[in-house]
Amino acid sequence: MSIPRSASGQSNGGERIDSSAFLTAPKPSPPPTNRGVQTPEGDTLKKSGAIVDWLSFTLPSDVPHEFLEEWLQPGFVPCEKGFFGYTKSWRRGGIVIAREGNPGVHVSITGQGCRELERLGVVDSWLVFCADVLKEGGSVTRFDGAIDDYEGRLELEIVMEAAKSGTLCSRYRAPVAVQENHDIETGEVVGRSLTFGSKASDSKVRMYDKRLERMAHGEPDPGPWNRCEVQLRRGRAHKMVEYVAGLLNRASSRCETYGELLSGVIYGLIDVKHRGAELQRYKWATVEMWGSFLCWVEKQRLTIPPPIKSVDKAYKWLNRTASGALGLCFMARECQTEWVEELVLTGVDRAMKNPLYVAALRLYEAEGKKLGDALGRLGLAGGGGATLV
Repeated sequence: MSIPRSASGQSNGGERIDSSAFLTAPKPSPPPTNRGVQTPEGDTLKKSGAIVDWLSFTLPSDVPHEFLEEWLQPGFVPCEKGFFGYTKSWRRGGIVIAREGNPGVHVSITGQGCRELERLGVVDSWLVFCADVLKEGGSVTRFDGAIDDYEGRLELEIVMEAAKSGTLCSRYRAPVAVQENHDIETGEVVGRSLTFGSKASDSKVRMYDKRLERMAHGEPDPGPWNRCEVQLRRGRAHKMVEYVAGLLNRASSRCETYGELLSGVIYGLIDVKHRGAELQRYKWATVEMWGSFLCWVEKQRLTIPPPIKSVDKAYKWLNRTASGALGLCFMARECQTEWVEELVLTGVDRAMKNPLYVAALRLYEAEGKKLGDALGRLGLAGGGGATLV
């Protein structure tokens, strides 16, 4: 194992923790208040911060527990119960290490745990930390990022009105959940939030009034404070961490900072629009407030490449899904086989135009199976027919 040790840092006090220093590549003399996304116009999110607010990943099973305690700092206490199907777990604050009972070693770092790692000096840069997780073979299962707004740039009322009037442009099929909580005696608003995405979705976006949330828990008024956060799971979480790590050398995206990347991901999922004359909603103009909050960044797509299909899986799917219909047609056509050959030839032609199926055939050949004779009988090898080359 070769994850670099981070230099120790001093604890940050106060309710709001400026995490921007942990979200840039290490530099000899970092600016002390670099908190935002630089735009072509020179505008920045001066008093707003983009933070990492949750990170869960699974490392290979051979990672020693002693190494994890050294990496994440000692102080983990064994728990009586397991965690997410693992039979053994250790906890320190907002961080859990779990192993045995499931493959690999699972590490879950909540928002509290993220701030803890920053205060302890374990994380000098989340870019480096994410790169180290990937370097050690980590598979990321959850990633949360949030943008805190202390200047009133994110106006929740405008987004809520857009949701009610049908002028939101979203990649989610599930209805947006708009919630406003009122005090039962005074009728005063004590909570306000919007949630995009279902429980089963690989991504969710939530916007809420952090000030009202804090005050509802009996804490002093922290002043204006709205938060927009995105929760990513499974493949999209892993892809996001690849993008974050790629910021070290600008390899994964065209973004320059984590704040710009996170804003672009949110912008790619949710857009607040002015109603236009066009039928296609994406052509409508973006509301000035929303574009300004996200600094008019370019939309980012967390594209997950589809898995390569295998011949065996295709056969099982065909047998499970279409064999009944095939048998029905065979009997209805008096058990003749000519139409079956025509159907197969049409299917072969389509398969050879599908990169996933071509990749599956290459994999099939790599396993020692021979396709030459079969393709030859169908007239697909050589002579201008479809081939795997």
